[in-house]
Amino acid sequence: MAKAAIDTFRNRTGTDAGDVIGDLIVDLLHLSRRSVKNFNPKPFLDGSLQRFQIEESQDGGRVAYVGLKAFDA
Repeated sequence: MAKAAIDTFRNRTGTDAGDVIGDLIVDLLHLSRRSVKNFNPKPFLDGSLQRFQIEESQDGGRVAYVGLKAFDA
């Protein structure tokens, strides 16, 4: 699902492969700031990084990297 979101974002914005993930994250933060009262991105980002690190340690990163070679195109 993440790859589909990234592909859709890239197709609609024309963002290049090197910037697409960061740009999508920034746009999600902007949306959250506008949608959630008193939104603070730091706990969200810290928690997301922590979950990412836990998942990486549990599955050796297999899930996280499926299909990322498509971004090199």
